[in-house]
Amino acid sequence: MAVNLSFARKCFEQVFKITPCLTSKHTGTTKRDDPLFNSCRNFTLSQQYASVDPPKRPVGAFLGFFMDNREKIQQQNPNAKSPTLAKIAAQMWREYDVEKKNQLVLESRQRMEEYRKQLKEFLSSVTEDEKLEIKQNKTDKKLSLQKKRRKAELRKLGKPKLKRTPMALYLQSLKGTRGGMPFEFYMKNATAQWKNLPQHQKDIYYQKAQQDRERYFQEITEWEKKMTETGHEDLVRGYKKAQAKAKKSLEKTSKTKKKTVSSRVKKSTNATPKTKSKRKQSTKATQTEE
Repeated sequence: MAVNLSFARKCFEQVFKITPCLTSKHTGTTKRDDPLFNSCRNFTLSQQYASVDPPKRPVGAFLGFFMDNREKIQQQNPNAKSPTLAKIAAQMWREYDVEKKNQLVLESRQRMEEYRKQLKEFLSSVTEDEKLEIKQNKTDKKLSLQKKRRKAELRKLGKPKLKRTPMALYLQSLKGTRGGMPFEFYMKNATAQWKNLPQHQKDIYYQKAQQDRERYFQEITEWEKKMTETGHEDLVRGYKKAQAKAKKSLEKTSKTKKKTVSSRVKKSTNATPKTKSKRKQSTKATQTEE
């Protein structure tokens, strides 16, 4: 029986990557601080998108044109960033030969029709659970992209680096000692070394972590002050919670006011018949006297 070597190699690589995750105990103060745990988690997350593989949506005419000419534009504008490159490409697209442009648009539409056909066939061949998985994967990818953009924005605004744990500082001190060792096994060995490190040596990293913690809080306080002054209050810690609390308080006040108004209206409505009744009694008494 013929063996697909590339497929076998891929399977072996996946088993090789996941083995440390299955055969080791995590160390560290929390799972979040455990590099091996994070490595395994990242591997697991990367595999969830491979379980169901729907056809990819083709790019549009302009985006295809941009991708084909990006390298050329980059060479002509070496210091330009992505938004600038896109603007240059848009100008080129506007000035592009009409016949060639129409041809690209036609090809784009044909690719889209073929994609819709493939997608229809794909959706008819998968189970309901797989459809839900596709939807969840799409949501996860979107959230992941939003998170990356958020990080890039914070980096651009100069947000201080997070405080590091003692173990993270120890791993940093081992930088350059990995050699050709696979990353998973390197992290497993480094984690074991940290676990077996004498306490007096660990104390050095605990002290460094404390200093780094003080550094972080000093820098983040100054940065948040700057963000508040420049109109970026939403980036300050606790801002969202404060906003939610204020909104909840406002809704509660609004409900109380509505309840009070409703109560007053009810009382006035109930009082109206009594007034009319008193008037009737007064009228009857007058007639009797006459």
